[in-house]
Amino acid sequence: MLTRYLTVAPGRGVRRRLAPHANANSPPLERPRRSSRPTLAIGGGDSMIRLLNMSDRTAPASLGSPLTGHTSEVDELVFAPDGRTLAGDDQGTTMRLWNLPARLLTGQTRGFSVANHVGAVAFSPDGRTLVSGHYDKSLRWWNVSNPARAASPRPPVTMHTDTVCALDFSPDGRTLAAADGNSRVRLWDVSERSQAAPLGEPLSEHTSGVGALAFSPDGRTLATDEGETVQLWDVSDPKRAAPRGEPLEGHTGSIRTLAFSPDGRTLASAGNDQVIRVWDMDLGQDIKRICANTRNTPAADEWRRHVSSGIPFPAPC
Repeated sequence: MLTRYLTVAPGRGVRRRLAPHANANSPPLERPRRSSRPTLAIGGGDSMIRLLNMSDRTAPASLGSPLTGHTSEVDELVFAPDGRTLAGDDQGTTMRLWNLPARLLTGQTRGFSVANHVGAVAFSPDGRTLVSGHYDKSLRWWNVSNPARAASPRPPVTMHTDTVCALDFSPDGRTLAAADGNSRVRLWDVSERSQAAPLGEPLSEHTSGVGALAFSPDGRTLATDEGETVQLWDVSDPKRAAPRGEPLEGHTGSIRTLAFSPDGRTLASAGNDQVIRVWDMDLGQDIKRICANTRNTPAADEWRRHVSSGIPFPAPC
């Protein structure tokens, strides 16, 4: 099981290291995007989901008894944008939808079966659609406007070449990014409720399986993992997506999670090296700050270490 939740934008990043993160065997975590009470959901091998009140992050408090409707290890967890619905996956075979305000302590579930194992799950920004990616290389759409009667309004699509292992919607809900284990990231036009259409060619700069991706808040940048590095993509025109700068380097283990800050100025990445790295996307301000701190004379090795080997030295101080 992997840590699933982390939720930075255009340009190159300057890296900063944070404290060690949970290891790669930690259970999936998910935090709702909007909620009157910040809640953390934790799923594990005991088939239970535990909810924590994160109002005081130094002292998380349990929110009642665990949710106990699952029948096997909980592999995926994702909140709807309003924080009121939680989707959980029974080891890739069954998805269950939880209405947290109504069923937090009762453990009642609303489940629906899906063919083949689930590799990734994502809610649309309006919370009405749930997309699941599968081991059979397919994407499936679920209308969850009424969670008790989840239905699939579109036929599955199967243009991927391996297990679909990461999904994210653009902020406007019109584009879906899907990554598979064969190093392919494909953008989909999902603006029509009845069908999904591929946008351009797959993003082709990856050399290893992609397990994490995230759109910036303005929808113009997509971040993807490339093993131990992060690649930024200009997706302002999804049909002509292109790499933006050199990969961001710094991790020593495979990256598992990517997330942008709400203002788009920061990107966070977490990996198997048990480190969360925070990347400042405002390169112009960073260069000014570095030049001021070094009195306009940064050494070449400092420049490569703190900025990037992909941006020419001497520095533009």
